[in-house]
Amino acid sequence: MKVSQSIYTIILVAATAEAFAPCAFPNTNRVGETLTELSMAGFGGGAAKGMGGKKKKGAKKVAPVLKPKAQWDRYGSLKKSTPFRVATRVANDGEDVSEWFEVGKVKSEDDATTEAAVALQRGLIAEHAKRLYPLNFLQKDKVDWAYAEVQAPEQGDWIQVDKSSAADAETGLEKKVGFEGKPDAATGFYCHYQDGRLVDKYDEGKTMSK
Repeated sequence: MKVSQSIYTIILVAATAEAFAPCAFPNTNRVGETLTELSMAGFGGGAAKGMGGKKKKGAKKVAPVLKPKAQWDRYGSLKKSTPFRVATRVANDGEDVSEWFEVGKVKSEDDATTEAAVALQRGLIAEHAKRLYPLNFLQKDKVDWAYAEVQAPEQGDWIQVDKSSAADAETGLEKKVGFEGKPDAATGFYCHYQDGRLVDKYDEGKTMSK
């Protein structure tokens, strides 16, 4: 039985279209040691899943992939927890450390793991510092992290956190901590809107723009 020329053409076009269909590449944001390793294109987007298979005994614990929107939502859900302000500073080898720059706030369930909350979410914190202060934080810079127990911290009030504070964190801790960055009107990150106006809920709901 012969296939007509028109049917053959339709089959060929359909097969070609399927072969060249666009692929989706999800965004990820993993914890790293320098700003070069911290990439984030915005809220949303899925995280690439790792390969399946059995875990080897004694395998190194892999840090969870944290998404900024998910951690912001968790921050908001911890309504009874105390918010602690967090900051970062440039701390390159062989150079004097810079001043601390406030970046946002963290919360942890029952205020039990503030240091771990900072250490675990340090990638998000460092990336937002680069967004807020692009002239002060370069891609190659190494950074330190800190939190404060006062509402209006001065340079000497910041308590430095070592990244190892999250090394022995319980599995699933990322679901018990959250991070909210200072609002950045330029990008829309961590911004709130009320009656059509951009408000700064980070600092007592001050109006940021009309």
